[in-house]
Amino acid sequence: MMRLVIVRHAEALRTCEVRQRPLSPNGIRQARQVGARLRQLGMEVDELWHSAKQRAKETAEIMASKLGQAPEVKQRDDLGPNDPVEPITREILDRDESLMIVSHLPFVRYLTAVLVSLHKQQLPDFSPCCAVVLEREDTIGSWSISEVITPDD
Repeated sequence: MMRLVIVRHAEALRTCEVRQRPLSPNGIRQARQVGARLRQLGMEVDELWHSAKQRAKETAEIMASKLGQAPEVKQRDDLGPNDPVEPITREILDRDESLMIVSHLPFVRYLTAVLVSLHKQQLPDFSPCCAVVLEREDTIGSWSISEVITPDD
C-alpha cells in the first residue's frame, strides 16, 4: 500500500517578508505534535518534499525529526501556493514509495482534490499543520483519505 501525506505548513510569524516567514512558537508546537502523532500511527515515508518557503521548510524538518525512520528531505521549487498541481500529480502517480509533501494553501487543497474523488469524500479545510493521509492499494488504484490529523487531535 502506498501512502501520501499532504501537509499544510504550520503557523508562521506574520511580521516578516512573506517568502521567508519562519514558524511562530505555536507553529513549532504544531509541527512537533503532528509529527509525533504520525509516528504514533506508525507512519513512515521514504521522501519528504517541501516548498522553498521558510515556513514549509521548518515544518518539514521538524516533522521529519519526529518520524521513526528519517526520510530524505528535498526542497522543490514547484510546490508554491499557486503552482499547478498537474506536474506533481503525474510524479506521484508514477511512484511506488511513500511520500510526504509540505506546502501551502491553495496548493495542498487542489492536489488532494485531484487525487481523491470529490463525489465520495469531503476535503478537509487544511488548517495550519493539518496532515491528510491518503492511501492507494496499488499503482492503478484510486486514492482515499485514511486519516486527517490536526495539531489539537
